[in-house]
Amino acid sequence: MREIDGLSLHVLALERVIASKRAKNRPKDRAVLPALEATFAARLFEPKPFAVLLQRRVPSAIRMSRPIDHRRSDRLGG
Repeated sequence: MREIDGLSLHVLALERVIASKRAKNRPKDRAVLPALEATFAARLFEPKPFAVLLQRRVPSAIRMSRPIDHRRSDRLGG
């Protein structure tokens, strides 16, 4: 549910609109699919606001067990 200009409206997510258009497979639906799919793809890769990035959590499976000390001299070539 979204509020637009003071009206409460039910709005489908873009991926559901795309799925609906594919399922209907009418000429008018096929005509708009490339634009909808391009919009969906662009949204996947658009930069997120920094605040959103801070809210993301790193899964424990890939979290480092200890921080890397970049000052250590026992690295390769050091």
